[in-house]
Amino acid sequence: MDTTPTVQDLALVAALGLGVAFVWAAVAKMRDRSATAAAFVGLRVPRPGLAVRVVPGIELIVAALLVVWPVAGAFSALTLLAFFTTFLASRLREGVRVSCGCFGGSADQPLSWVHVARNVLLSLAALLATDADGPALPTIGAVAVGMGVTTAAIGALHLAARFVAAPSGSDRRANPAPGP
Repeated sequence: MDTTPTVQDLALVAALGLGVAFVWAAVAKMRDRSATAAAFVGLRVPRPGLAVRVVPGIELIVAALLVVWPVAGAFSALTLLAFFTTFLASRLREGVRVSCGCFGGSADQPLSWVHVARNVLLSLAALLATDADGPALPTIGAVAVGMGVTTAAIGALHLAARFVAAPSGSDRRANPAPGP
C-alpha cells in the first residue's frame, strides 16, 4: 500500500482539518454565549445578540460542507475567512484590543495581528482544500504531513501570541534564559 501523499490527499486533510477548526470555533461560541456576546460587543459587531446565534450555525454548516462536499466547503470557508479577516483587521486599525471571541471564551487574548495571521493560514488551508474531489479518506502519509504542518503552524502562532502579549519593555523572548 502506497502511503505517499498526493495533492488530493493533502487537500482532503486540509478540508477535514478546517472542518475540525470550524466545529471547535462554533462549539466554543455556543458553550459560552455570554463571553462570546461580550467579545462581539467589544468588537462592535452589528447586532451582537443575533451574531452570537447565527455565526456558530454558519461555522457548523461550513464544517459539514468541508466533510461531505469539500470543494463547496473550501470556497465557503475562504469566503467566511475573508470576511472574518477583513473585519478583524479593520478593528485592529481602529485600535480595538478586546478578545476576538473567535473560539468563544476559550481564547480570550486581546485582538492582535496574530489573529489575522491565523486566519491567513486557515485561508491557505482552504485554498488547498479546493483541490479535494469529494469525501474520501486520505492516506496515512497525508495525515502525517497535515499533522506536522498543523503542529508547526500552531506552535508558531503560539510563540507569536506570546511575543505580542509581552508587556512593552519586558523581555520578549519566548523562553528567556535564566539569569546568573
